[in-house]
Amino acid sequence: MFSIYLYPFASIFLFTPGLASADPQLPQGIYQGTEVQECGWPTTVYLDDGGNSCTGTLVHPEVVIFAGHCGADFKFALFGEDRADPQARVVETEDCFMVPDGITFGSDIGGCRLAEPVTDVPIVPILMGCELDALQVGAEVSLIGFGQADNGPTGLKRETTAKIAGFPGEEMLITGDDMHSICYGDSGGPVMLQLPDGGWRVFGIASYVIGGCGAEQYFSMMHKHIEKFESYLNVDITPCHTPDGTWDPSPDCGGFALQPGVPAGTWATGCQADAPVSEASAACGPAYGEIVDDEPPQVEIVGLMQGHTYESEGPLPLKITAVASDGAGKPDGWGIAEVRLVFNEKEVPNGKREAGPYTWSVGLPAGGYVISAIAVDHAGNEAYAAPIAIGVNKPAPELPDESTTGELSTTGESETTGEQPTTGADTTGGEGETSSSGGTSEDSATTAAGTDDDGGCGCRQQNGPAAALGLLALLGFRRRRRVV
Repeated sequence: MFSIYLYPFASIFLFTPGLASADPQLPQGIYQGTEVQECGWPTTVYLDDGGNSCTGTLVHPEVVIFAGHCGADFKFALFGEDRADPQARVVETEDCFMVPDGITFGSDIGGCRLAEPVTDVPIVPILMGCELDALQVGAEVSLIGFGQADNGPTGLKRETTAKIAGFPGEEMLITGDDMHSICYGDSGGPVMLQLPDGGWRVFGIASYVIGGCGAEQYFSMMHKHIEKFESYLNVDITPCHTPDGTWDPSPDCGGFALQPGVPAGTWATGCQADAPVSEASAACGPAYGEIVDDEPPQVEIVGLMQGHTYESEGPLPLKITAVASDGAGKPDGWGIAEVRLVFNEKEVPNGKREAGPYTWSVGLPAGGYVISAIAVDHAGNEAYAAPIAIGVNKPAPELPDESTTGELSTTGESETTGEQPTTGADTTGGEGETSSSGGTSEDSATTAAGTDDDGGCGCRQQNGPAAALGLLALLGFRRRRRVV
């Protein structure tokens, strides 16, 4: 028995054993679908790698989500209603990935980070947290895609409505009894849901059909994979929640599209530029700004042994990890906005992480190094991690007494002897955690970063970053394309 992933052409269907039989003949289109007019559903985008085409969803100004079986070779995302329209906006991608642990039922996911943000299109946020209560059998949803139809060619954006039939396993099922259906080329396309308060959310990723278009349709669900998306793309794509669905609104938790399916504006002047958007969301708790956050976050460097000397025949590949929190889900914290890496009292260029995991991979030549991090919450409060001193083929530098608080000098020059790193490993880990005869970072993972009573937090509130930028080179910051 087979399922058919929704590629646009019969010659490149993927067949997966273990499912009910699908009609091998190419069926006709999105039944009962209609063409979308300019700037309707503007976050639905067309993806093409030169051979296969799929549909994707802009869920953040820099991030497009799609189905993993589409591959990870998309060089651009097209914003418009017709792939052949010369006026359509084309935005290049920076990195794309497929789900790293293999495509499975309910885990047919992939994503791209765009080379430049799309800021003139109101986002429809991902359904999260208490909002998931709206996922009910019989709920009406909107399906949008650039796939085949019974009234025209592939590559035109079309919409249709359907009703949820069930949630088998980790997936969502929509039956085609009413002949409203996604079809080939709609892979990765969104499923949109309107909440009782009138707001819209996106949650589904078109994956495959059984029995051909118009029959059973299966979708992966975005909220189940937020940690994977954010880990690979280093972007916070859920501005109102933590990855596990805990309410944690940031300043971006609001301004969402209220009428995404209603055409408004033009691509030349800004899609839906004058369309209504939401106020700060209070869907699952107090809205951002309704609570006072004057407490700094917590941050520490973990996995490195204070004062340890590493031995290495060449530059030491080392993975650095910071753990940061700001009372997520509690009334006294607005969440972490960013974490920045600090080496030898200098901020590292390109060392900013806006979403966890907060990790960096570096190559350290012989010398001494003092490593810290700065965490900033969404209220602007800052905290410094207690510094960790290590050496590479040389003794670790001594920490001055004033550094035991974790707050770093912002004006003085470092007295350490480390040269600049010459190599770097990919930021997702794996390589870069290798050992030296003097021990590994894993060997000391249970050693606390710092010995202060404040848990590694040297705090400074309501101040912007003042540390001068150093020249320390970190390699491997941009996510490499991953293909399974």
